[in-house]
Amino acid sequence: APKACGMHGGGHGPDQGMGMMGGRGHMGRGEAPLMQFREELGLSDQQIDQIEDMRTEHQLAMIDRRAELQKAELRLRNLMQEGNAPERDVNAAIDEVAQLRADMQKARYQQHQQVLSVLTDEQQDKLEQLRDERQDNRREFRQERRQQMRDNNQGQGQSFRGRRF
Repeated sequence: APKACGMHGGGHGPDQGMGMMGGRGHMGRGEAPLMQFREELGLSDQQIDQIEDMRTEHQLAMIDRRAELQKAELRLRNLMQEGNAPERDVNAAIDEVAQLRADMQKARYQQHQQVLSVLTDEQQDKLEQLRDERQDNRREFRQERRQQMRDNNQGQGQSFRGRRF
């Protein structure tokens, strides 16, 4: 069974799923976060193929889910703009949008768990460690950047969150 590993994946648009367009062997924007660590984790070719297949299947399903959500949101928007739509119809449309969003979140979680199930216990532990390190590095970078902005704004008049006014 997969270990409870954080769902932090860096975020990729409204889906926040495993990312898009990151082919095997190509590090870069949109690559599945797990695949960025494939060497450190020692993923086998079989594991990489399984994960890529799962990712592709998930992305295809999410395209359909996003389309359904967009349609439901459009129907809701139209009902609300009518001004005289029955409250039960508006509430039903709100419920539909909420349910579609919940279904998408559940699908993302399920896909995440499926991917983790491909990893050995040791690989899961290493992945958690690598993600923690990456998160710590990002936090340090943000703190340093904020300090640089504060240093640059000293003596330049009043500022609010780095903006002069």
